[in-house]
Amino acid sequence: MNKSFTLIEILVVIVVIGVLSAFVLVGISSITNSANINKSKAFSDSVRNSLLIYLFSELKLNNNANDSWKSNNGTLYGSPLFDIESNCIENECLIFDGNNDYIDLGNNPSLVSIFDNGNKFTYSLWFYPVEYPNTEWQWLVCKAFTSHISPYYQIDLRIRGGSSDFRVVNCVWNEAVGNYLPSVSSGNGSIKINTWNYVVATVDLSAKENRIYLNGVLKELRSGTTGTYSNYNTPLTIGIDKNIPVSPTYAFNGKIDNFNLYSDVIPSSKIKENYYLGLSKLFKDKNIILGEFNQRLTELKSDLVNQ
Repeated sequence: MNKSFTLIEILVVIVVIGVLSAFVLVGISSITNSANINKSKAFSDSVRNSLLIYLFSELKLNNNANDSWKSNNGTLYGSPLFDIESNCIENECLIFDGNNDYIDLGNNPSLVSIFDNGNKFTYSLWFYPVEYPNTEWQWLVCKAFTSHISPYYQIDLRIRGGSSDFRVVNCVWNEAVGNYLPSVSSGNGSIKINTWNYVVATVDLSAKENRIYLNGVLKELRSGTTGTYSNYNTPLTIGIDKNIPVSPTYAFNGKIDNFNLYSDVIPSSKIKENYYLGLSKLFKDKNIILGEFNQRLTELKSDLVNQ
């Protein structure tokens, strides 16, 4: 027996089909998102695993300054706060007030062994400056002699400059007798305030080479020596140079996340991969907009093409 459908029945069928289609699309989207998340995690794990042989210390700065890889735990001084609002590279990060906040990693034998004469090492971190230091320096990482009059820097990573010449500088030097390794700089205007920057410094004391990378791109390589390098019994600090009297002009003002120390010179390919991972997390967590994400990827691709 033939039966014709009424308009109401046809509309009901359309609605049902529409609802079922929505469930199917949601299911497919969930599967796709889940697959992308798994791929991203697998890539992140593979990058980290490939560097484990060189990893010496790892400070994730999630609710503490402990070393998640070895026992080079840091002690917090001043009143640094942990950002728990997800505006970080991964989970939490540490906020420095530009006054007297810093991390002291001490100077235990395990830590100082990496800085012995002739060794190679790499250190990296993400930093988020909130002001231009103008003519004064703000220290990100430092390990130096006890007197600032004649400083002997083993690690010296600092930022300085106004809006047009804001840069990050890496030095390994002996001021009393001349540079052991010439300082390297990211160049004028290469970093901006109120956004995350990824800096990597590599030091080869045997080849006498000093490199600095900013946001995955090698900014400067220099080599040569005019002095004698020695290891002094001073702590490794993050956020300040303890050898200078505490001053707002020398302490870092902003956020720092994911400090890593490696016992070798890390290949540039791994530096780019680490930067890409951090950049992807920033975009996923909506800490950078699509325009900035695309611009940074374009800069990274351009550097790859020009190599």
